[in-house]
Amino acid sequence: MIRINLLGDDTAIDSSSKLIVAGFAASLIALCAVCFFIQSSFTSQIEALELDIGEKEQELARLEKVTKEVKDLEAKESEYNNKIAVIANLKKSKLGPVRILDDLNLSVPEHAWVMSLKEEAGLMRIDGKAIDNQTIAGFMRELEQSDYVKSVDLGETRQSDERGAKIKAFSLSAVVQYAGGAKASTIATTEQVEKK
Repeated sequence: MIRINLLGDDTAIDSSSKLIVAGFAASLIALCAVCFFIQSSFTSQIEALELDIGEKEQELARLEKVTKEVKDLEAKESEYNNKIAVIANLKKSKLGPVRILDDLNLSVPEHAWVMSLKEEAGLMRIDGKAIDNQTIAGFMRELEQSDYVKSVDLGETRQSDERGAKIKAFSLSAVVQYAGGAKASTIATTEQVEKK
């Protein structure tokens, strides 16, 4: 039988394939190590973020509770301020009739006389007598200066004869407000400052 030597006489074993397999296995192990490191890094970051989210949610719940308490206090403060304003308005209204009569007394000129005074539902009717129309006009101007009188209108004037003297009889209507021109909240604030 004939033998053919295809390798030749010098038969050296080629170990390059073993190096390739070893290199591939080493790079596969290195890749797995890198993936494991990245995965563990992401996992630790996710856990840290979840912990941070939990803390933030607790802080948010605490702040929402505080915000609710603040809103409740603001609502109560507003309610108390409204009550104080109403009380101040009532106090002012209690003194209103006295103040109106005082302002009326101070407004009457020297040559005018109030004969009758009626008030109903915030409308005051004043009947009186004066020497002339200028005196009546001065009386109206002075009366309008009062904080308790909103407007004064001349109803009528007529010539009358009193013991031989010619005088003017007049009728005025005035809108009165017993709380005065100041707002109740301003009054309440003023009273609070005075108490301190």
